[in-house]
Order: sequence, then structure tokens, then C-alpha cells
Amino acid sequence: MLHLTHDAALLRTRQQLEAEGWRLTGEVFRQEQALYVPVYEGAMLRPWGASPNPGQSVSPRYWVPSERVMQAVARVPEALLQAYRTPQSRCVVKMLAAWVGGVPSQSRP
Repeated sequence: MLHLTHDAALLRTRQQLEAEGWRLTGEVFRQEQALYVPVYEGAMLRPWGASPNPGQSVSPRYWVPSERVMQAVARVPEALLQAYRTPQSRCVVKMLAAWVGGVPSQSRP
């Protein structure tokens, strides 16, 4: 799950992505093998038949890198994500070993 305030640095608007050369295909922005996928906010969802305009489509305001969604779905610990973003491979190995071993880690690399 993403938090719009906490994860604001990850969010890109349609205008930002188009200015950076990303190509929209359906609801997904593509650039070579990289993908930005749409963020659907809770306010965009309505119960069946609750829309005053049944033919009205819903368009996302933001897109995020697809790998970030996979990380969120996989529930990767934040400490491991931070270690992964650093060039210090020993930190990555340490955090990965703790995660796989089932040891909760509160420390930051």
C-alpha cells in the first residue's frame, strides 16, 4: 500500500511522465522495459450504481514505478529497501538474511 504523503517522491503526474519521454499505453506508462503504473485512490472507488454519470471513466492523478508496487505487495521490510538502495552490498546481505530468517529488524543500515 502506498501513502500519498509518505511516498510523494515516487508519484509522477501524467504531465511529468510525458515531459520525461514516457509513452502511455492503456493506463501504463512505458519507457523501454521500465513501467509506471496508475495509483488508484480510495476516493476513486464507488459502489456499483453510485455514479451519477454511468459512462464516466476514472483517470488516475498519479503513477508510480511498477517495482515499487511489487515491493509493497511483497511486504519487503523498509530496512531491506533502504539497504538495497545503497551501494553497500554487506547491508543488503545482512538485511536479507534477517528477513529470510524471520528476525524483525528495526535498525537502519
